[in-house]
Amino acid sequence: MEYIGFLFEILLLFIGVIVYRLATGKVKFHSTQQPQVTAFLKENGSLLRWMSLLLTAIMTVELALHTFQIFNKK
Repeated sequence: MEYIGFLFEILLLFIGVIVYRLATGKVKFHSTQQPQVTAFLKENGSLLRWMSLLLTAIMTVELALHTFQIFNKK
């Protein structure tokens, strides 16, 4: 059961990284979708950036603690 939680933490970490890349404009979109993406990021870009940084930081700490817990079982 611990390993399933560990996998979900890794998944949430990757989601945080992907959303941060989206918020900073590192993800490329098709030219037909670009105006909608630009408008969305103009309205929500800073919120997405802060929330993804928060999610990434929390999941990094959680992964470190979970790894420590897995390797220090008695």
